[in-house]
Amino acid sequence: MRAWKASGCLLFDRFAGATPAADAGATTLVRSVIQSVERLLNTRSSLSVSDYVGVSRHTVFHYGLPDLVHYSPFASSDARQIAGLIRASIEAHEPRLKVRDVRVETPRLRRDTVSAVISGQLQTGSNATSPVTFKVQIAATPSPRTALAV
Repeated sequence: MRAWKASGCLLFDRFAGATPAADAGATTLVRSVIQSVERLLNTRSSLSVSDYVGVSRHTVFHYGLPDLVHYSPFASSDARQIAGLIRASIEAHEPRLKVRDVRVETPRLRRDTVSAVISGQLQTGSNATSPVTFKVQIAATPSPRTALAV
């Protein structure tokens, strides 16, 4: 049986001609992961929250976050559930980042976005990791079907 070596570059990035992120500089790798996570979290999955949670193995068909229209980051229990969904989505679709913590912040200025602070370990080489913490804005979409209630 042949052993497979994982590339630091995501599949669709490789199709677009990107170089493996492991060969790129640390700044480029961090920027790539943050952009990937932002894209992921600002895409709505077609699954409901209960269906999303019930999936044992996420595929490309489950990409994104489920519709969070019935959740409010102002309620601490909802904020914890949103954080859990964010963690599950990242763990399923961004293999370069091992999530340690997700904290959903209460919106202050803009009520149509939610901020999440994500901390974890970034895979920087075959056996090397680097700590990373960054903030992501999760925007509500104008459609009532995919709007994020805040």
